[in-house]
Amino acid sequence: MAGQSFLPEARAAISHASRARRSARMALGLESGELQIATVTSVAAGILPSVLRRWQELHPSIEVSLSEYLHRRLLDDGVRAGDGDMAVGSPPRSWDGPIERLGWEEFVLVLPHGDPMLHKRSVSLGDLADRRWVHFASGHGL
Repeated sequence: MAGQSFLPEARAAISHASRARRSARMALGLESGELQIATVTSVAAGILPSVLRRWQELHPSIEVSLSEYLHRRLLDDGVRAGDGDMAVGSPPRSWDGPIERLGWEEFVLVLPHGDPMLHKRSVSLGDLADRRWVHFASGHGL
């Protein structure tokens, strides 16, 4: 029982130690290394490609790897467990650290012909509360 409770923290400690070693080497100006990014799937597909393309132009010898999560809560849990050197996604409510905005995601609303909302430039989620939705599978972050 005690060992099972200890295991997640031990794994996180090992992950943090590896990341600290990489960070120290990068701070000393070494020409190669690895950057591990934890993110949600929609950001990995929508925002990160152009950001990572630019990163690779500036740092061609730094290898980048992604850990993708279907939901922000899962991303939060993964980061707490030591996954990633950095996280890219919406910040947790309790976050008070630095934030660098990389882009934004646009959501599109598809409505039937003749719907009164078709003429609105934007729609609040409250306006859609009583409507039927077609969306991602249950448990998906979006």
